[in-house]
Amino acid sequence: MLEPARLVPGHGEIGTLADVTLIESYINTLLQMAEQNWRKGGTTESAAALHPPAFTEGWENADAFELNMKFLHEMVQQK
Repeated sequence: MLEPARLVPGHGEIGTLADVTLIESYINTLLQMAEQNWRKGGTTESAAALHPPAFTEGWENADAFELNMKFLHEMVQQK
C-alpha cells in the first residue's frame, strides 16, 4: 500500500493523504445527502438547495456544491 507524503494533482495545490481522506469524506457525505433527498421525493433542485456540510465552511470553490449535488441526485435517480 502506498503512503505518499505529497500528492501533486493536475491542477491545484500540492496535497497530502489527509487531503484525499477529506475529499473522500466530502463525496460520501454528499452522496448520502443526495440519496436522502431522493428517498424523500426531492428533486434535483431541492438537492442543490441543501446546505453544504459544516466541515466545508471556508473552502474555496464552494459554489461547486450545487453542481455536485445536482450530479449526485441524477446519479442516484438512475440506480
